[in-house]
Amino acid sequence: MKLAPSRVLAQDGAPVNQTPAPLIYPSLAAPGERSSRRQNIAEKLVVSEPCTVAPSVLVECEWVLRASYGLDAPRIAASLRDFLALEHIDALDPVLTQQALQAYVAGLDFADALHAAQRQDGARFVTFDRQLVRRAPRAGVLGVSLLKA
Repeated sequence: MKLAPSRVLAQDGAPVNQTPAPLIYPSLAAPGERSSRRQNIAEKLVVSEPCTVAPSVLVECEWVLRASYGLDAPRIAASLRDFLALEHIDALDPVLTQQALQAYVAGLDFADALHAAQRQDGARFVTFDRQLVRRAPRAGVLGVSLLKA
């Protein structure tokens, strides 16, 4: 898969030239941060050139939406899908992203869902997290097993 050139925005909103690279979408800043200025910068970038979003950026966005704004999983998943549906926005790995979002809405933590989706077909997913092992089958994620110390 060939990625279109894109740019990363640093924490202060200044562009960092890097090709290919994910877009860090500053309008998802925690409440009280300088989100207005950052949102304007991000909107100008998004309408002017193709941007690629890495899975790690989606993990950070999910965390901010959940921890800072108190949104639930279905609302966050819908917001991330809407974001990824914008004209100049593409997920670095669209199939992986959709698999992770499906498992997330079905009850897994988003980061856990992303990790599980990244494994090769047929590979086991091992963890020390007992809750993940219990929730995974209900979310349709099979092959998750507990490592015992």
